[in-house]
Amino acid sequence: MDGKDLTRLTFGEYTHNVRLSPKGSYFITTHSNISTPQKMAVCNNKGKVIRELGDSMDGWKGIGNQWWAQEGMIQLSVDHRGSGHFGKEGVALMYRDLGKWEINDYIECVKWLRTKPYVDEKKVCITGSSYGGYVTCMALTYGADYFTYGIAGSSPTDWRLYDTHYTERYMETPDENPEADTGGEGQRRCKIALRQHASSIATCWKSRFPRRSSRSCIR
Repeated sequence: MDGKDLTRLTFGEYTHNVRLSPKGSYFITTHSNISTPQKMAVCNNKGKVIRELGDSMDGWKGIGNQWWAQEGMIQLSVDHRGSGHFGKEGVALMYRDLGKWEINDYIECVKWLRTKPYVDEKKVCITGSSYGGYVTCMALTYGADYFTYGIAGSSPTDWRLYDTHYTERYMETPDENPEADTGGEGQRRCKIALRQHASSIATCWKSRFPRRSSRSCIR
């Protein structure tokens, strides 16, 4: 293929996620845009819609990214070297060492962002939940020279208290890897980040409600 005489088979001003049938005679497209919830349709290899399969109007929750963009925030999704589609070689780097290589890769991404004239290096945020919350804590400590803000949700900050299936897959058992079980450097940094995060929440809460006689902060 030389890239010439290409024909678009999808339709409309949408972002399409396409899945081809085994012989390429049909494809299913899941499509949406900033004002249209996700819809799904079956098309033939000429681009003709054969059947509408449904839409998500009733339960649509897909405007979060658009809202952040309207607030002037640049969003970037990065696959670090341990992401599943990089295969065994990438995943093997995570063995007994969760957090290290992910943060190194994210830091390289921030370094690249800093070269752009439209990026404010003092306002770089990272967010995630569960393991993403752990990585967020690591970014705010190990990568504090690059990440200035973070929102960490449901972070596993002590591998002894986390799901055994996930933990033992990467970190092994407490007897086999006692350093990880007792926290290790990554866990220590997570706890520091959580203490700082809780302090920031308390400060923010007090500054927003200065006249309240009683205040609550969930930690």
